[in-house]
Amino acid sequence: MQHGTDGFGELFHLFAKMNATHKLCDQNPNPLNDLSVSAPWWMVKDENREQEQSDREQLKEMDEHMARLQDMLKYERAKSSRLQLRCNQQEAELRRREQHSNRLKERLSQLPDRHKGPSLEVLNYLPGRRGKREDPIKSFRSTAKQEETTLRLMLERREAELREAMKLRHSLTTLLHALRVNMEHTLSDVVNFQDKVQTEDMLLDQAEVALGDHVTGGVVQSWRQVQRRLCDLVPEGHSGAGTDRDKLLAQLESELKESQQLVRLQQQLLQDSLASPVPAELDDSYYLEEWERLQMHWAELNHQRKTFERERQSFTDAAIRLSHEIHRG
Repeated sequence: MQHGTDGFGELFHLFAKMNATHKLCDQNPNPLNDLSVSAPWWMVKDENREQEQSDREQLKEMDEHMARLQDMLKYERAKSSRLQLRCNQQEAELRRREQHSNRLKERLSQLPDRHKGPSLEVLNYLPGRRGKREDPIKSFRSTAKQEETTLRLMLERREAELREAMKLRHSLTTLLHALRVNMEHTLSDVVNFQDKVQTEDMLLDQAEVALGDHVTGGVVQSWRQVQRRLCDLVPEGHSGAGTDRDKLLAQLESELKESQQLVRLQQQLLQDSLASPVPAELDDSYYLEEWERLQMHWAELNHQRKTFERERQSFTDAAIRLSHEIHRG
């Protein structure tokens, strides 16, 4: 606002100068009569022309200065509005922090006495700085700040775990979808299996490598063994003995059961890592909302797992029926 005050001072000075100029003109309204005796008329005309030109230049400068002052006034008003907005935001932030501090005070006051450690009351204080009792307001502020820092760290860890769980869920969903498509192609045409799904095999292998065996449980490799056994069953359908086929079917069933156990074990480990109980410090509406959202995603993952198990069971039944049909043929 200092620039605006200086601008108004300059404007007042210019108006005073203009009034002085007009007064001089009024005192000598007709300079031709005064100069008619001592100077020729053309000199008087030239002087009047120069005076008019100087007056025009002065008026032009005053107009330009007025425009500059108006621009400065607009700038100062905009700056004042921005400062006022920032002040309002800071007041709102201060009120929000005060409310949060009040909530923390209420929670601290509601804590039972068993959480408080043993304390000794000092009767005779030593002189000097060490003998002074600590200010309770400062101690409370430091305790509240430490608790707020702890809660923020726990919230950040929870959010990081939630993001990792969401990424893992997305990767597992993609892998299960690709595995289901591969199974459908295998069941549709077992004879031309190697020519049709070579690219899908590469995608499945890459997905398993990206996730790791500790997440997938080696289910893709187990599926590869099942595919190889199915490809071996098709050309040997009319030449192999029935007992060999039964042995292969038994091996296939055992391998499928092993893969199911691996998948269940991996999902159980994932569930144990995510389904940890909510600490008492996080018993708040915001954290409960995040926890409910995580539980909802976990229920959706369980539903997808059950769907995958049903599809895998149907694939096993279809493979058994196919082997029996080949055996009868």
